[in-house]
Amino acid sequence: MKGRTVRLPTMAPGRTRTTTVATLASFALLSASGLALAQSTTTVTTTVAGGSRQLAVTDLAGNPLTAMALSPGVPTAFRVRVADSDYLATQGFAVQSTLTNLYRQGDGGYDYATSIPSTRVSVSYPTSPLSLAATAVDLQPDYLLDSAAPIDCSAVATILGLSALQQLTDPLCGLLNTLTGSALSFSDVPLTGTTLTDIDLGGLGAADLPVAVAAGSDAGSYTAPDCVNGIGAAAGCTGSGTVRTYLTGTPPGASLNAALTTLLNGQTLAGPLASADGTGAVAPVSAAVQALQNAPSTAVADFGNTLTQYSGAQQTDLINGLIAAARDTIEPADLAALTGQYHAFPQLSVSPDDAGA
Repeated sequence: MKGRTVRLPTMAPGRTRTTTVATLASFALLSASGLALAQSTTTVTTTVAGGSRQLAVTDLAGNPLTAMALSPGVPTAFRVRVADSDYLATQGFAVQSTLTNLYRQGDGGYDYATSIPSTRVSVSYPTSPLSLAATAVDLQPDYLLDSAAPIDCSAVATILGLSALQQLTDPLCGLLNTLTGSALSFSDVPLTGTTLTDIDLGGLGAADLPVAVAAGSDAGSYTAPDCVNGIGAAAGCTGSGTVRTYLTGTPPGASLNAALTTLLNGQTLAGPLASADGTGAVAPVSAAVQALQNAPSTAVADFGNTLTQYSGAQQTDLINGLIAAARDTIEPADLAALTGQYHAFPQLSVSPDDAGA
């Protein structure tokens, strides 16, 4: 068989808003003068709402793949692309394929008695089978509130300008004076920031991305034909065929947390911890007070409850004056949306001893 041309109808990417698994079944269609595969199809499984994930199979230049020239023993590469837009980063995906036998096609239709078995068509990958582009996330981090030093009545008096007499009746001073040593120290009180931060993940490795992307591990031949999809259903064989996985994206694991922490290392928080509505700060003062009220420590929860007895402006002054730091913590659930493109470059080969070679 000299250079055969594999013709693929234009594939519609998975355009539903909630795709997590895209299966490329019954891969291609040969020219009318040669042997034929079943028409390619795309199956999409819907699982969650939010954003969009699209699949496209193209040539190496990114054009829709409508034809592919195959020569015996010569691997021919194409591109599999998955594109996420504002997608939930916790949802993985897999792009898989099955293959019919290659049947001769003539004016009267397909000659099912003449074929190249699917087992003689194999998938391989170049040395670097994966590329990533424009990968970024919106991060809504959780912060951990910390007091760097004990809080006592004198600290409150300094912030609010209380006189010695006012300190005797101030509710916060009254609370602090009931605590051992007239002091309150706390840490690890979670506070969710309201501002989404765009983070470019281009410097991360594939295994550290919010969706850890991999390609190239599932090489080999299609050892059994697809007899369910396309023309395979009319070929008189049985079985759903060998599945080959071109590209996968796995939901995030612990490596992502470490990678994002490293990426953000040394970045300081912009602005104060709290402001009236969160503008220019980590969070609105109401959220900071609520976080303190919800703390597992009874003393810290009482501290948050007592803060509600002050005006909003006073709460802001006390929060920013008494709480000296907020540390970032990164968790997969903090990733609000993912935007990125993932490319794999499988290669199809037909063995040189095929019929007609």
